[in-house]
Amino acid sequence: MKHIYFSIIVLSLLVFYTGCKKNCSVSPDASLKVNATNSLRIAAVGDSVILTGSSTAANASYLWRAVEGPSIPTIGNDTALVTYATHFAVAGNYVFQLQATNTAGVVGLDTTNIIVAKTLTAYTVGGSGQERNFSELDDTDYSSSGTSELLAMAWTGGGYPYFNRSTFEFNLDSLPATATIVSAKLTLYSDSTPLNGDHLGDANSGINNSMYIERVTSNWNTSDTWFTQPSIDQSSSILIPATNLPQLDLVDVDVTDMLQKMQTDGRYGFELRLEDEVNPTIRDFCSGQYSQTYRHPKLVINYY
Repeated sequence: MKHIYFSIIVLSLLVFYTGCKKNCSVSPDASLKVNATNSLRIAAVGDSVILTGSSTAANASYLWRAVEGPSIPTIGNDTALVTYATHFAVAGNYVFQLQATNTAGVVGLDTTNIIVAKTLTAYTVGGSGQERNFSELDDTDYSSSGTSELLAMAWTGGGYPYFNRSTFEFNLDSLPATATIVSAKLTLYSDSTPLNGDHLGDANSGINNSMYIERVTSNWNTSDTWFTQPSIDQSSSILIPATNLPQLDLVDVDVTDMLQKMQTDGRYGFELRLEDEVNPTIRDFCSGQYSQTYRHPKLVINYY
């Protein structure tokens, strides 16, 4: 009978040890510092990402694990400090854990996350998104009538001072309403053949031509006038510094916060407006009607 009890105890301990080795969480020791990093914060489906680790232990063993994510990626050599992860089958947030164990059995842990995203690139080309120059002078719908400019301007016409602000939006119908936006970058190209301003090829002029990129927060269309402009969220405005350069493209302006708000508050686009509307001042950019399509306003969104 004693032998039977002894066998049961041994078997129970063996089962407990085996199960804990696979499933029980490890209690890390703060004295062993571990650092897990990756080569990309944002990756695409099919990318490979380098995982790099370090620790304060002189001699330690290491183990990388994928501990969270919508699919199971492949880790190259999971016991190497520097390895790779690949086979991300689904877009989403992935978390990798690095465990370090020193010769005394002390364990340290750290995690790093990789966002595997889809990319949407949109242009204001033709009917893909609308544009509007609101002019205090005559309210001509410049861009929809074929003019190539988006303007933030304070100028004089016929002896009268007036302002111009431009509103534009992108066709984002292919962006799911439930998408989590990781990043959004807006690019605007200076108009090298401006039809407004000093007509000398200067897309930028004025003592202080700093301007805002702002999020539009209400519906609008190309029949609206200066007096029926859409509402703007000035709390999220991005100030673009003044420049002395006649031409200056705005490349990859970070509008992530604006796009994240658009996901919940409505995708009404952007507005350009001078910080100080004092004439003569102008910032002139290519619109979606510009002859060179690669210079049309561009928006690149990473999401999952």
